[in-house]
Amino acid sequence: MHEHFLRSIYRTGGIYRFFVFCFLFFCLGWSWLYWLFFVPYGWFKLCWYASHAERYSEEQRYQLLKYVDNRAVKGGNLVIDGHGMENIPKENGFIFFPNHQGLFDVLAIIQVCPVPFSVVAKKELTNVPFLKQVFACMKAFMIDRDDVKQSMQVIINVIKEVKAGR
Repeated sequence: MHEHFLRSIYRTGGIYRFFVFCFLFFCLGWSWLYWLFFVPYGWFKLCWYASHAERYSEEQRYQLLKYVDNRAVKGGNLVIDGHGMENIPKENGFIFFPNHQGLFDVLAIIQVCPVPFSVVAKKELTNVPFLKQVFACMKAFMIDRDDVKQSMQVIINVIKEVKAGR
């Protein structure tokens, strides 16, 4: 019985596919199927929220970002350890000043911050897939570092938002 099964796989050229399936099943269990379906679904939902941000409340958008961010952190097998979250005010505005060691700082802050927030990001990041959608959901302020007048206007707008309690 087994010989016939293996011979038919070998004859049809499916031996490679068979070993790939065995590797995925035995090494990863069923989780690879979950990721196979989650990534397109999560991407579609993030793009939808980003292009229709005005339809959703800030809290709804932030919950989606946390959901997608949690899956990205899990998929990347990362551990984010936050300290001092008790110092983040639950109401009134606040400002984070991350040190921007890479493009992951916003996603790391989403992982640990209990309240919705926005960011100021350089204009060039609007061309980076995934970050572009995340920033649209956050209603981030994009700053053009080459345009001093626009940069000052962004800073003034951020000050107004923080004073208004965002």
